[in-house]
Amino acid sequence: MWFLLVVLICGSSRGQEVRIHDPNWKVHLFASDPEIVTPIGMCVDDRGQVFVIESHTHHPPTDYRGPKGDVIKVFQDQDNDGRADNTRIAAQGFEAAMNLVVSKSGELFVVCAREVWRLEDRDLDGSYEHRVRLIKVHTDNKYAHSCLLGITLGNDGWLYISRGNNGSVAYRIEGTDQSFLEGFGDGGQVIRCRLDGSQLESFAIGFWNPFDIEFDLDGRLFCVDNDPDARGPNRLVHVVQGGDYGYKSAYGGGGNHPFQAWNGELPGTLPFISGTGEAPSGLMDLRRVRTFPDESIGVLTTVWNENTIELHDVGTSGISLKARNTSVWMSGPKDFRPVAIDADLNGNIYITDWVLVDYPNHGRGRIWKLTPVQSFEALSPQSYWKHAGSDRFALGLQDFLSEDSKHGANHYASGLKSKDPFERHLTVMALAASANHEILRDLMKAASAEVRLGALLACQVGGKGNTIPESQWKSWLMDDSDQVVKACLIWMGESNREYLLPLLQPVLSRPGLDSSMLDLVLACEARLNSEVVSGMKTRTQSKANRLIKPVSQERIWSIAENPQFSDYTRALAISMCDLDTAIEKEELLLQWLQNSPSPIQFAVLRLLAPVGGNKVRLHLQGLALNQNTNLSLRLESLHGIARQAILHPSALVPLLKDPEPEIQLAAARVLQPYLHDETVLAAMKERLAIEKANEKTTSFLEQLTFNLTGLGEKSNAGIPDRPHSFHDWSQRVGQGGSDTAGKYVFHSMRAGCIQCHTIHRQGGLLGPDLSNLGQSVDRLQILRSILNPSEAFPPQYQAWEVETKDGEVHEGLQLDHKANGAIELLTLTGQVERFEGESVQDYRASKRSLMPDGLIDNLSVSEVRDLIAYLEGLK
Repeated sequence: MWFLLVVLICGSSRGQEVRIHDPNWKVHLFASDPEIVTPIGMCVDDRGQVFVIESHTHHPPTDYRGPKGDVIKVFQDQDNDGRADNTRIAAQGFEAAMNLVVSKSGELFVVCAREVWRLEDRDLDGSYEHRVRLIKVHTDNKYAHSCLLGITLGNDGWLYISRGNNGSVAYRIEGTDQSFLEGFGDGGQVIRCRLDGSQLESFAIGFWNPFDIEFDLDGRLFCVDNDPDARGPNRLVHVVQGGDYGYKSAYGGGGNHPFQAWNGELPGTLPFISGTGEAPSGLMDLRRVRTFPDESIGVLTTVWNENTIELHDVGTSGISLKARNTSVWMSGPKDFRPVAIDADLNGNIYITDWVLVDYPNHGRGRIWKLTPVQSFEALSPQSYWKHAGSDRFALGLQDFLSEDSKHGANHYASGLKSKDPFERHLTVMALAASANHEILRDLMKAASAEVRLGALLACQVGGKGNTIPESQWKSWLMDDSDQVVKACLIWMGESNREYLLPLLQPVLSRPGLDSSMLDLVLACEARLNSEVVSGMKTRTQSKANRLIKPVSQERIWSIAENPQFSDYTRALAISMCDLDTAIEKEELLLQWLQNSPSPIQFAVLRLLAPVGGNKVRLHLQGLALNQNTNLSLRLESLHGIARQAILHPSALVPLLKDPEPEIQLAAARVLQPYLHDETVLAAMKERLAIEKANEKTTSFLEQLTFNLTGLGEKSNAGIPDRPHSFHDWSQRVGQGGSDTAGKYVFHSMRAGCIQCHTIHRQGGLLGPDLSNLGQSVDRLQILRSILNPSEAFPPQYQAWEVETKDGEVHEGLQLDHKANGAIELLTLTGQVERFEGESVQDYRASKRSLMPDGLIDNLSVSEVRDLIAYLEGLK
């Protein structure tokens, strides 16, 4: 295994360690300041020359003594001792230079935030004196890291450039032949042009800030993309022509607007290969220096914010890729800030290192060189230019388009029905480009929902919005398929066709309307607001995201109180109300709680539970105690009570003798923290004695025994001792359990799951959303993660610790690094806290997960069994 830990130490400038976790490599400090300072982009040519951008224009402080422009330096290790011994300046005088690539013929292509340059060394003296600007960006956005970022060359004669989301500010990008691209409020992009700057065009959309793009040896274009503030993880993406990866800046920086997707959640958007750590900055196909078995692909990503380089073990998935495993391949202390990565033809790997967390130029910098050990049999260096355009997506699209006249409706329909999102997208692209409009019209009426969706998306991709009659919009909105309706809503909302707004009302009465559909309808309404439409057209605001307002609570409440809508639609609207609305409407909500149909009652219960107060508490208690009330509503009421501090727990003691076993069990769990109350304690002991006499092991008996353990009670009723090992736990909870009871365990204060995890819109953001957990993991995997949460967790949920100079340690999920070393954490309290750079003593990755060890100790065996049953059923 290449992941085996072998620590190879190279002293940094502060005497700390940079470690590589692959035994096949040794680490050398190739160059360091003052030879190289604040290095960003890097590339290595086939002669082993290492070209590095030395940044001097990245928010330099007022007293900065460096050059006024960025510099491109060239380093070589001529005696092969691991240290650069020949350094020269190749070019200088750039503004906000980001990345660069060298062509097979030796030309340099340099991307700056607002320009792309082609450089030539015509007299071969090592200085690139001839300079031509290929691309120019016009924008009022001043932040360099949200404009042009990455650059690479394809063997297809195109120059590929990645662009950030531009901070939602309008932009215009111009080529050399009057070709241009422009936008306002869209997401980041991969664009391309010919090597002379002509034929500028969009290649893929929907990114946040794609800092680096590279081709792998099979001709697939990869990118690493930083994440929106509230929508992780950062991602490694397979970029294909016409691909939409879901992010649009007009809808805010959080990434959680209904019109935004991050992993192919919305129709027409594509998923990522793998999640990465925070602030990925560079990538490289590791097959360029070593062979892999079984058609595996190893992709290295530098993770600036986590002081690591990750290895993504990637395998094929349809005509695209999916990561099978991610591990830390190289790591260092807090002053290891890897940015760019590349390799030479001798199998050496080079890494630029920004060193400090400070964004502004600070005069520090390093380049690391990784050399293979002599015994490394898998070493197989390959030129970057080996990739021969064998990307299965690109080849499939080329074949589709070249043979378009030979393809009938059935061929397109087959592709649109594929389970592979990339094959579906390929078919949509081909259909959009097809000149056979009769086939498209036939597919719009197909019996298959997947085919109808593909036809809709092809109309959108092909720019046919102006030719769509109102009757067709209505037909799409009334389609039986939710996916068709969702795609239509997004397209309508972004079409700026305000006259379509009245068509939305019937969707609110759609049978089976769910929360995601309601979100989209309301978002579409907001997007078609006349002020928004006018503002997007005339760009009256400097930023598009200032035009898009959140859906108002007044609009949500208007649906909640409207009897013309179904009970389920009203219940969904109630679930979208905030705490302020719940407090303001408390009296009316309490009336609904008593007299409304059950969907509304459940929604009201969940809305009112956090409000607290004696009036709410008494209503919930009354429902729980009333044996004539629906059982599920009684259980939900008990759950609501458990979310508050119970002032008079003895009032719930009768529930321990309730005729419904589920109520007895729920009451025993809710009352467990209140054994200091003499009435509660006596009732628990009485019920335990009765249950023991029955000589039958039940979840209720297990719970009572667990509650009273440590209070003189022994498990002498045939109940096994509490498990200690994973094997013992798996024998006790490996099957069975009540998913209904497990839901209440999940929401309980003792388990604490809901504080960090979200299920169906409810919960915290510190941990992964578990709404579909059962689709990807089995029962024993869930148990293992509960027993040992730090054993394995996605890198994006790494716990981080901020130690302040006054000695306090704060733990949480990192959100962002700000200027001057400031750090933002989403802490365990659920609050976002900012720590200014001057107050931070240390910032480090925790050795454990954010999910603390020992949570299982707070739960009985039956509670664990029920909890796992509930999580397993989330599909």
